[in-house]
Amino acid sequence: MSDKKENFSVGALVGFITGIIAGVLLAPAEGSETRKKVRKEYEDKVAPALDKISEKAKELSGPMREKFVDEIEQLADDVEERAGEVKEAVEDKAKSFKQSLRSGELKKHFFDGMNSKKN
Repeated sequence: MSDKKENFSVGALVGFITGIIAGVLLAPAEGSETRKKVRKEYEDKVAPALDKISEKAKELSGPMREKFVDEIEQLADDVEERAGEVKEAVEDKAKSFKQSLRSGELKKHFFDGMNSKKN
């Protein structure tokens, strides 16, 4: 069923229920008699309609929940993969920096840069 048809069906059902309640409440009768009518109308028509709405909501929410969970799991996998890439890049830079320190290359570049600023 399409979304428009589902929306129309839900709207029609809500309108039907509202009409029943309004009709019972606006009809001239004693309070106890009105309460009995409301209870009977609720048990006969409203409660089953609410059960149908609840069942339909559960039916529709299942696939949406599954899709949401799948997307979250994919996102978590992507983040984990990207975190691994970042970790590797940082480790490579750290190794490169340590090698530069050990070889004196970093010191040479630093002083070469200082000398070129003076000129």
